[in-house]
Parts: sequence; structure tokens; C-alpha cells
Amino acid sequence: MAWDAGYTVLHALGLGSNSTYLNGLKQSSQIGSRVWSIFWGRMWTDDNPLDGSIVFGGYDQRKII
Repeated sequence: MAWDAGYTVLHALGLGSNSTYLNGLKQSSQIGSRVWSIFWGRMWTDDNPLDGSIVFGGYDQRKII
């Protein structure tokens, strides 16, 4: 048995494989595909802190290394 019994962060956000939220966005043409990305942010530094963000239907290319 898996330690998490199949539970993932995706489930807590309601964005699992059969997400009604993503399905609704896709069906209403609000997003091009049923994908999403999350950036947790960078608040632990005084140099260049960044707020977190979530993108539905794609990803933020500025966050790619």
C-alpha cells in the first residue's frame, strides 16, 4: 500500500485527472488545454522576493530556468 493512499497535492487543489474546474474552463473555451502550473513563490529572500502564482491552461514562461 502506498504511504499516501493515492493522495496528492492535485487532489487538495481540486485539479486531479477528472477536475470539474478544469473541465469547465476547457468546455467554456477559457483555456486551451486541461493543464495548469504553480509557482510557490520566493518570499524567503530579501534580494528578489516573488509572489506565488497559478496558471490555468499553460505555464508562465518567465518562471522556466
